[in-house]
Amino acid sequence: MIGGQRVLALLLPIAIGCGPSPGVRSAGTRDESLVGATPRALDGPRVEALDAFIEHARVTLEVPGASVAVVRGRELVYERGFGERTLGGAQPATPHTLFLIGSITKSLTTMMQAALVDAGTVRWDSRLTDLLPGFAVGDAALTERLVLWHTSCACTGMPQQDVETLLEYGGVSPEARLASMRAMTPTAAFGERYQYSNLMLAAGGFAAAHAFAPELPLGDAYAAALARTVLEPVGMTTSTTDLAVVERSEHASPHGAAIDGTTRVLPLAIEHMVTPIAPAGAVWSSAHELARYAITELALGVAPGGRRVVSAENLLERRRTRVRTDDGSGYGLGVWLGERFDVPILEPAGNSMGFRSQMVALPEHGVAVVVLTNTTGVGGDFADVVQRRALELLFRELEERAEGDLDARAAARRDAIADALSRVVVSPEPAWTQDLAGTYAHPALGELVLSADGTLDAGEWRSRFGQRSEHEGSSAVVLLDPPFAGGVLVVGGDEARRTLTIHQPPHPYELVRVGSTGAR
Repeated sequence: MIGGQRVLALLLPIAIGCGPSPGVRSAGTRDESLVGATPRALDGPRVEALDAFIEHARVTLEVPGASVAVVRGRELVYERGFGERTLGGAQPATPHTLFLIGSITKSLTTMMQAALVDAGTVRWDSRLTDLLPGFAVGDAALTERLVLWHTSCACTGMPQQDVETLLEYGGVSPEARLASMRAMTPTAAFGERYQYSNLMLAAGGFAAAHAFAPELPLGDAYAAALARTVLEPVGMTTSTTDLAVVERSEHASPHGAAIDGTTRVLPLAIEHMVTPIAPAGAVWSSAHELARYAITELALGVAPGGRRVVSAENLLERRRTRVRTDDGSGYGLGVWLGERFDVPILEPAGNSMGFRSQMVALPEHGVAVVVLTNTTGVGGDFADVVQRRALELLFRELEERAEGDLDARAAARRDAIADALSRVVVSPEPAWTQDLAGTYAHPALGELVLSADGTLDAGEWRSRFGQRSEHEGSSAVVLLDPPFAGGVLVVGGDEARRTLTIHQPPHPYELVRVGSTGAR
C-alpha cells in the first residue's frame, strides 16, 4: 500500500500506496513502440535468460525473496520463486508463497465494487452517506457531494495524510479509522489535481462491503464481500486479508533496510498497519493467484476457465481516467493508467512496511508481469528491472536495457547509503540522547518514547536513532532501523518544552514532551 525514500515524511506514502513502475517507463523508452507488435513465446532459452536475470538482480540488489509470474495471450506462461521467504531461513519462496500486495489491493477493491454494481447492491453514484450512515469528512459540502466512485478516483482534493495510519494503528478498528476522517479537510478543489488518499479509498471499500453484509463489522464485511465477488470467482483461493490465516499458510516475512543498507527481518505483526484500512492495501496473495487476477483484468472480467466475474462495462468503468497525475499518466478507480511504448498500460503497485509488489499489464497484447518481493525500498528497483527484462524477452521491438538499468540502480543505491551515513552521527553523544529522553505526544499520533540509550519506541515498532545537524544549529533525530530508516524528526523547543516535528504534508506534526522518563 506505501517504497524506499530516506526521509520519514517522504517514505510514508510508499508504505501504503505508490505509483506506476518507473522501470517500465524509464528514460529512453520514448523511442520504443509496441504498436502492432506480437509477443513472442516465453520458452526454452528465453525462460533460461529470464531465470538467470532475476536471480542475478536479486543477489545484486540484496532482495531476500521474490516471486514472479508472466501472462502471455491471457495464459500463465511463467511462474518462479527466488530466494528465501525469510532471510537466513531454509524455506524457499515459491509461486504460491503469500506476500502482502499493498495497493494492488485497490484494484481488487474496485473490481469488488464493480461486481456489486452488476448485482444491484450498489451504484457507482450511490451517495456515500447512504451506504455508510454517519460517515463524514471535515467539510460538510464535500461530505454531501461524495458518491461511491469518488472514493477511489484520487480526485476529491482530500490529502494522503498517512502519518496517523503508520504511527498509531495497534488495536485501531476500521470504524475508528473512518471516524478520524471527520477531522480531515480537502487541500485542493474537487477534480483540481491528483491526490492519493488511502483513507478515502478505504471508506468506499467499506461502504460497498457494508451494503453487501450490513450485519457484520466493517472489516469482516469487506473480507466477505471481496472473497465472494472477486477472490473465489477468480480462483484466488489462498489470497486473504486475515493475518492469522497468513501466519498458518506458506508466507514470506517482511523485511526492510537499515540506514547502512543492511537487510533486517521485521515481525509479521508489523503489517497490522493495513488492517484498519483494508480495502486500500490488506490483501495477501501469491504470484500464481495475482496472475489469475491479471488474466481476468485482461479478459475484461472473465476468469481463467471462463467464469464471468464482472461485466466488461463495469470493469472498464474502473479504467476511465478521472484525473491526470504529475507525469501525465492517469488514475482511474483504484487503477494506474498510462501509455508506454505507444500503447495503453495498467500499472498497479504497492508497498507496506516490509513488502513491495508490482504488476504491469498491456491490455492490447494480453501480456502482464507480476513481481512480488519481501522487502521495501530496493524491492521497487528489483521489480522495475525484472519487469523490463520480461518485456524485452517477450517483444523483439524492445532493446535490451534491463542489465544496464540494474547496474545503474545498484550504483545509485550504494551512493545513497554512503550519502545517508555521511550525514548522520550513528552513535550520538550520551548527553544529547539524555537531553531528549522522554515521552512525546500528539493527539492524532499517540505517543513516542525516546530513551537515553538511543532508542525510539512508537509502540507498534521500535528503532535506534542517530543525530543529524539541521539549519541554524538545530538537530534532528534520524531513525537507523527499518521500517523507517532515514526518517527524520526535527528537534525543537527547549528544556521546558521539548518538541519533535515530522514534516509531512498537508501539515507538520509537532509532538510535545509530556514526561521526562525514558521508559515506556
